[in-house]
Amino acid sequence: MLSILGSTAFKNDIRAKFSGLVNRQEVPESKILALDAERVITSVCAHYKISREQLFLSKRGTENLPRDIAIYLVRLFCCKTLPSVGKDFGIINYSTVSSAVQRVKLRYERDKYLLKEIENIKKKIVKSQKRT
Repeated sequence: MLSILGSTAFKNDIRAKFSGLVNRQEVPESKILALDAERVITSVCAHYKISREQLFLSKRGTENLPRDIAIYLVRLFCCKTLPSVGKDFGIINYSTVSSAVQRVKLRYERDKYLLKEIENIKKKIVKSQKRT
């Protein structure tokens, strides 16, 4: 397993600089640099000014866009499998996670407002990564 030596600030700086490599097959050790799901969830809650309970709320037939965006970003930033993302959100069936990711991707491509919103959340996540 790859080790990063140095202070916590140095390690976080390295993680921030190389976070784009997380999903690259050429660099298998890059998964060590991935963010944790908690940071993504906290950033989404802060952006939408909602509690964790509201984010995790799921009712059949009703949309919870912040939840879907959080699932999408955890999948994107944390380099986790669908079942492990589901476990973070209390979702039993991994196909539910896949559906949420696909819903966000489709809306992301069509809706410029959502595109800007997700980009703002991404910037906040990366910025908070650099700060810690």
